[in-house]
Amino acid sequence: MGALVERALRREGARATLVADGQQALDCLRAHAQDIDAVLMDIQMPVMDGLTATRAIRQALGLTALPVIAFSAGGLRCAVVRAAHRAGALAGRCSTGAGCRLRCAAG
Repeated sequence: MGALVERALRREGARATLVADGQQALDCLRAHAQDIDAVLMDIQMPVMDGLTATRAIRQALGLTALPVIAFSAGGLRCAVVRAAHRAGALAGRCSTGAGCRLRCAAG
């Protein structure tokens, strides 16, 4: 999944740095926050999930203005989208169906 997303972003002119889990995302941001314009966060990562990592980005690292866009390879339930909002991620509103649709606006 990561390679596919990276390829799509590259086609649009973006540079992507891939990490394997939420802890690596935090480590990368600690070292290179000034070089990062946005974070595309998989909320179902191993070691440290994306919601926990997003909370740490906001609270421990103090990066409250950095856009964190939540996504998942699987469908997201409304409860997960609400949790992503509470963690400080940009996620869409819940749809009327069983899952949720994510709408992310490019800044």
